[in-house]
Amino acid sequence: MSIRLRTTLATVAIAAVAVGAADFASFVLLRRYVDGRAASSVRSVAETVVSAGASGTPLGFDLFAGTDRPVIVEVRSPSGAVVKRIGSDADARLIPPGLTQTLDRPRAVEDGDGPASYEAIAVDGKHGQVVVAVISLSAEKETLRHLLAINLLVAAVVLAALAGVAAFILKQSLRPLLRIASTADAIAAGNLAERVPAAAARSEIGRVSSAINRMLEEIESAFAQRDATEQRLRRFLADASHELRTPLTSIRGYAELFRRGADRDPADLAKAMAAIESEGERMSRLVDDLLLLARLDEARPLDRKPVDLRRLIDDAVDAARVVDHARSYGFELGSSALVVDGDERRLRQVLDNLLANVRQHTPEGTGVYLTGKRHGGEIVLLVEDSGPGIPHDLRDRIFDRFVRPDAGRGRDSGGAGLGLAIVRSIVTAHGGTVEARAVVPHGLAFEVRLPARFSANSQPPLRVG
Repeated sequence: MSIRLRTTLATVAIAAVAVGAADFASFVLLRRYVDGRAASSVRSVAETVVSAGASGTPLGFDLFAGTDRPVIVEVRSPSGAVVKRIGSDADARLIPPGLTQTLDRPRAVEDGDGPASYEAIAVDGKHGQVVVAVISLSAEKETLRHLLAINLLVAAVVLAALAGVAAFILKQSLRPLLRIASTADAIAAGNLAERVPAAAARSEIGRVSSAINRMLEEIESAFAQRDATEQRLRRFLADASHELRTPLTSIRGYAELFRRGADRDPADLAKAMAAIESEGERMSRLVDDLLLLARLDEARPLDRKPVDLRRLIDDAVDAARVVDHARSYGFELGSSALVVDGDERRLRQVLDNLLANVRQHTPEGTGVYLTGKRHGGEIVLLVEDSGPGIPHDLRDRIFDRFVRPDAGRGRDSGGAGLGLAIVRSIVTAHGGTVEARAVVPHGLAFEVRLPARFSANSQPPLRVG
């Protein structure tokens, strides 16, 4: 059974009980009023007879023209004999026995089965006589019958109208639920963009609709994120497989060359062994980078302690000069202490990767300039070069894995495209941010922001290069 039908039936049942109770109460009250009016009428008839006897007025039906017409009236002597009677002798049966023993007390008289049809009374008359009067209640009975019929008709009309109105209102009120069900069916069929139509914000349906729409947005976002993650994972696995396949292919090629007789020529043997070792080291570095990214993705805790970035920058620049002595390096550090809470080895890796990125993707002799300063609660590191830079659209993807700024470079010179991805992961693990932006008139700058560690010590500015 539907909610609408159950609610309609419950509403009609409650209304039927209420209407029935009202009809019953009105019928009982009217019945009491009618009984009181009948008792007053029969008493009035008896008192009229008493007054007529006292004044010597002859008894007749004309005497009761202003009152309810009696069925029978008797005047009895003190001994109980009937002195006078108005009405037929057959109607005398309507006078209940013992009526004269309780004077001035109206009594209902039944004529066969069913409710009382007459009202009788006995009162004191002249000279010890007793006056007995009986009147018909047919008018009162007809009134009650009409009232009952009207009440039943009105109750039926009211209940029918109430049922119709309740069904209509419930249909209109539950229509949003049908739309919600249709939306749920559409979503179950795969249309995650479907939304529940908006309803009045303060209504129950409106609150349910808003809650469902918010839930659907979260679900759609979660599915989109899952799909994006799956796509990144598939692309990552494809790129990683491709990167690993290259050194493995080289190793297999040199091993095949060795099997075909390269071991007989010492020069060829040395060349093959050196190439296998080089490719093995390259593959080992790639695996180490992938493992590092996996650990950072899992948010494993870092070995945090106070790290002085001044010393770290100095060491990184010295190491870069040894590797590429033809390139000019300069740096400028502010007067504030450049101390952060972090993993010194990982933060050094950030600097090394940024400097290595400059070496790999800029022409030889391109200058590099590093700056470090404290800005509010952050340490800001800037690594700038005066190279050709990269397109704007690529700057948004440069920190993705296996993305190379210069697609024309080979893997031997350009790396696997994991250096900047590692930079971002390490900086993010330290609660910082990193971004790339263009340098005017040309060049590229990497800005690293890390939460500073409070220190009361400050050092004079240092400028080198």
